[in-house]
Amino acid sequence: MHHLGRLVLVFYFPDEWARIQQIAGGDEARENGAALKVFGMTIDEISHNIAKDWQLPEKISGSVTNLTANMNPELGSAGWLKTMANFSGKMATLLVNNISTQNLKNFIARYSGSFLLPSEMIWGSIEPIQNKKSQLAAHPELEQGNSESDRSRKRVSAGLLELSTALARGMDFKSALNIALETIHDSMRFNRVIVFFRDADQFKASLYCGNLKPETMAQLCFSKNYTADVFHLSLTQKADVFIQDVTLSRETTIPIWYRKTLPDASAFILLPLVFNNSTIGMIYADWQAGQTRMIRPREFSSLVMLRDYLMKALVKR
Repeated sequence: MHHLGRLVLVFYFPDEWARIQQIAGGDEARENGAALKVFGMTIDEISHNIAKDWQLPEKISGSVTNLTANMNPELGSAGWLKTMANFSGKMATLLVNNISTQNLKNFIARYSGSFLLPSEMIWGSIEPIQNKKSQLAAHPELEQGNSESDRSRKRVSAGLLELSTALARGMDFKSALNIALETIHDSMRFNRVIVFFRDADQFKASLYCGNLKPETMAQLCFSKNYTADVFHLSLTQKADVFIQDVTLSRETTIPIWYRKTLPDASAFILLPLVFNNSTIGMIYADWQAGQTRMIRPREFSSLVMLRDYLMKALVKR
C-alpha cells in the first residue's frame, strides 16, 4: 500500500513518471517534490486520495503517506501502520541499493521501538536477505529452490507479519495465539503444537494445532510443583528447550505423564510463555519418529522471536 501512488503513476502515467524520475535524478527522497512540479501534488497526496476514493479505512489510507513526526505510535493506530509501511518500503529500497550493513542497522534502530522488537531481532530477519542477495550477485548459479531451512524461516516471517497486522486491528489474544500455533506447526512441519497455561495448581493443555485426538487434551496436564524434569526446568528457568531424541533422554528427564499421553513423540521443543516476569504457560511442539530433523540456530531463533512478539503484544495491552 505504501507504494500505491507510484504504482498508479508507473502504469497509467508513464510519461509523467519518466519526467518525475528525471527531475528527482533517481533520488526517492526528491520524488514528492518532483511530482508536485509535474502534477501539482505530491506522490503521498496522490496515494492518499486514491485510498480515499477506494473507501479504504482511515488507518490504511493514512499508512500510504510518508512518516512525519510520530516515531512511537500506539500499537494498532494509524501512525503505527504508517510506521510499518514506511519501514518496509524504505528497507526494500535500501536492500536493492546494496546499502552497507552498518547503515541498515542504523536504519533499523530508528524503528525498533515502534515495533515492540529489539533491533537485533529485526536484523535477524533482514540479514539472511542481505546475505543471500550478495551471494546471488556473486554466484548467479546458486539461485535455486529454497532449502527447508529457508522455507521454515519464511513461513515464520509470514506468520509474524500476519500476527502483527491482526494485533494492530485489535484481535484478541486467543485468536492471535492460534495464528502463532499454526505458524509454528507449518514452519517446521511439526506433528502437533500444544499450548499449556497455568490453571490453579496445574499446567493444562488449552489449545492445539495438528495431530491430536480431542480426548487426549484432558490428559495433558501436570502439577506446577517442581520436579526434576525438562518441563519444570523450562518453566522455572524460563528456558527454551529442544529435546532431539526422547528415547535417549534420561527416564527422570521425561515425565511419566508425558510418555503415557504422547507415546508417539520422538522429539520436541518447549517455549515458555512469560508475562510480567511470571511464567504463565508454554508452547510445546513435537515430531513423530522419522520426522525429526535438526533445527538450525536461526530457525529456532525465528520461533523464539514469534513467541516473544506475541507476549510483548500482550504486555502492551
